[in-house]
Amino acid sequence: MKSQLKMKRAGSWSFPKLNKRSALLMLIALLFVMVTTAVAQENEPADGPVPYIPDGVEVSRTILPYGIEAQVNISTNKDSFLSSLNANTNYGSRTTMGLGYQSGTFNAMRMLMEFNLSSIPSNAIIDKAELFIYQNATNPSNDGEMGFKAQYMKSQWNENSVTWNNANYLGGTEIGVGQNTSSLGWKTSDVTDMVERWYSGAQPNYGLIITGDESVTPNRSRFFRTRQWSGYAPYIKVTYTACSDTAKPTTTMQPLPNWSPRSFTVKWSGQDGNGSGIAWYDVQYRINGGSWVQWKHHTTSTSATYSGASMSQVVDFRARAGDNCGNVGNWSSSVWTKIDTQAPIVSVNPLPQYTYSPNFIVSWNGTDNGSGLAAFDVQYRNVTLLGNWINWQNDTTNTSSQFTGAQNATTYEFRARGIDNVGNVQSWGPAQAFTTAFFEPIAWILPFPSSTTTNNPFLVKWTGVTPPGSEPLKYDIYVRVQAGAWVKWLPDTTATQASYPPASGNGLYEFAAIGKNNLGQSEPFNGQPEQPILYNSDANAFRTNYFPFFDQKY
Repeated sequence: MKSQLKMKRAGSWSFPKLNKRSALLMLIALLFVMVTTAVAQENEPADGPVPYIPDGVEVSRTILPYGIEAQVNISTNKDSFLSSLNANTNYGSRTTMGLGYQSGTFNAMRMLMEFNLSSIPSNAIIDKAELFIYQNATNPSNDGEMGFKAQYMKSQWNENSVTWNNANYLGGTEIGVGQNTSSLGWKTSDVTDMVERWYSGAQPNYGLIITGDESVTPNRSRFFRTRQWSGYAPYIKVTYTACSDTAKPTTTMQPLPNWSPRSFTVKWSGQDGNGSGIAWYDVQYRINGGSWVQWKHHTTSTSATYSGASMSQVVDFRARAGDNCGNVGNWSSSVWTKIDTQAPIVSVNPLPQYTYSPNFIVSWNGTDNGSGLAAFDVQYRNVTLLGNWINWQNDTTNTSSQFTGAQNATTYEFRARGIDNVGNVQSWGPAQAFTTAFFEPIAWILPFPSSTTTNNPFLVKWTGVTPPGSEPLKYDIYVRVQAGAWVKWLPDTTATQASYPPASGNGLYEFAAIGKNNLGQSEPFNGQPEQPILYNSDANAFRTNYFPFFDQKY
């Protein structure tokens, strides 16, 4: 419910909708005001007895299965204003009351109003209350917004004897503040909280006092019609529900898992049988058996996200409901969950320095201090080729798997992360294990000092490696000339260089090396050249036959 006297239209009193009779009366009154405004701002309309508008005029009534919903207009049963200039004068019988400051006539002015709420049934719920008050004069006429403050009256007062001197001190707790424009006509504001407090007895109903801008300069004033002006008394339109439903609603919490993450959803529901229906819920929580804390107050939702606890804390929840007739149920049975905010710690188990097969087993494991391990992700990368991390095992519950298709003489790195049962995911870290797949010899021709040569013979060098324990390493050296057929030049040699006996002629010579060891393992020959070299006995011939672009000028 509202806690202040809140203004419509961004803080200003505004016009309500009127029925045809009220609109006609208002039109006549406005025409009168247009003619008399200049006088009214300085001299109020003449006093005199006017027929009284009775309290509790019912505007509408709707029959509900559990009672009635009604709207009632309650006019002031007392209204007046106070004048600091005429501090002992009573203005309870006037047709207008002033606010602000009018120099030389009233000086500072404060308005008093009281409303008798006895026409509202004792079992009612206040749904809404709006104050309507008719502004009939302002000074100056084109004045801007005037700030005001409303307060509860602290004690009883008499409309026919109240004065500045005997009532000015009666303003108590502040109801709210707002702004009032200078336009003439009906003004309205939401006073639901004020009426609720009077009706419930939380605040004694002695009415309210309103204070405006009482600055001597710029001498600003407002005048409003009182209950003595027929048809224009200030009134409160109260919408309420009066119920025959006396049964309390019940509430149920949806069970929670044993473990929950930092943020999780809490759900509840309510039942009201054949009653007036659920209007709101209150939801409370407590941590580790401590005091209950209000979490949701008068919410209409049946779920919410909670995120206020830390690792390993136990959180309980309970709820209660209120129905549309104001019946408040008992607190439900509580449900609980334990909080897990920490991700697991998972790592790949160490691997041997060398793996003598293209297929090998990789394993991993880890721990979790909360809800427990649920799954693993594992990645690998080819270090030899400076490759990126590649997803290998995704959301698996296995703790090992066979890695297949490793390339010979290639180093692989592995890393793993864990996911627990509430969804906490471990961050990726650096490599946790590595191994080099080395399951057969490998050899290669070393680069020539230059891409061309005139030497004949010319020197060819090579090198290679073989898995540990499989020495000595032998080589098959292949050569082809001018992209012809491959010829095994040096079979089963242990040497690492040799002079190619003289070249058979000018042209392109290409070489490849194949490694072999004493275990009978041999690197497969794929027919791809590893190092080429151009040979010609005539250096000038290179320009013409192989590199004609050398003669171009740039």
